[in-house]
Amino acid sequence: MPDSKFALALSGFLLLAFVKAGPAAADAYTTCLGEIADADLEAKTAYQRALRDLIVDRRPEFAELADINRDLQLLLAQMRFARVDYLLTTAPERVDGKNGLSRFRNFDWTQEDLDRMTANSTEYREQSVRLERLKGRNQGHPDWPAMRSFVRSEMSEGGAFAQITADFIEAGAALEARMAGCSEN
Repeated sequence: MPDSKFALALSGFLLLAFVKAGPAAADAYTTCLGEIADADLEAKTAYQRALRDLIVDRRPEFAELADINRDLQLLLAQMRFARVDYLLTTAPERVDGKNGLSRFRNFDWTQEDLDRMTANSTEYREQSVRLERLKGRNQGHPDWPAMRSFVRSEMSEGGAFAQITADFIEAGAALEARMAGCSEN
């Protein structure tokens, strides 16, 4: 009989230890994914700033529009980061951290998620308003067709543009490697 009490106590202890480790492991995993999201935002920010600087360096007349476009892209990145952060907090199982950076970046975002985020975050609501304003200023800017053509043709021919793009791709590869180190166990 003492052996069965010991076995029962041991199994209870092991079950308790397993249950306690579960959330801790999940917390470590979501923390790791949160760090990946933060680093991804930093990489996108560096890329957009470098792209803006390159455009203005080559075509100073596009400075105003390049600033607007950079601000638009940075806001989109910040809002995506807020969405990832929201999901990591409310439904971490919906964020895929196991199948590469592309899957991590392209999570399911529902109307219900948007409604909750908008209802619960003044900052997100303000960002949404700012986003629409920046989109309008960007698309409606008189230099938009010329700058878009410039970026597609002259800038995409290599040189500095190729380098900042390579730097961004390299940052993504480093994030992929870091992501592989995130573990649910």
